[in-house]
Amino acid sequence: MKVRYRKAQALVESVVAIGILALVLTAAIALIVMSTSIRQRGFDRRKANQLANTVMEEYVAKSQQDPATFWVNTDNLSGKTMPEYSGYVYNVTFSIIGNSYPNCFVAKKNCMEIVVGVGWSGKNPENIEVRRFFSR
Repeated sequence: MKVRYRKAQALVESVVAIGILALVLTAAIALIVMSTSIRQRGFDRRKANQLANTVMEEYVAKSQQDPATFWVNTDNLSGKTMPEYSGYVYNVTFSIIGNSYPNCFVAKKNCMEIVVGVGWSGKNPENIEVRRFFSR
């Protein structure tokens, strides 16, 4: 009789051990999948941030090299792309700032905010924005 109970106990212990092992493996696989997704999302955001900063630095350079043209061309841009950033689209919005800031006047067009928004598609489509204040 004792031999039967020992065999049954060994069988129950084996089933419990396999269940625990399956639970641990499932959790480990879920963790690996989640960390891969987070890593990809971080890569996408970093690349979008690089694009936004590249575009903004172009406007900073324009404001310093050719201020007369910079302050005249304030047409918003949308749906622009760069070849080295495939899958990413950026928009540029110009806002002339008036009387709300000291020494800023709409008539003089001497203060402006530029917003560069970058969007991307994929598993988790998102958008980021970079803002910068310009004054003469």
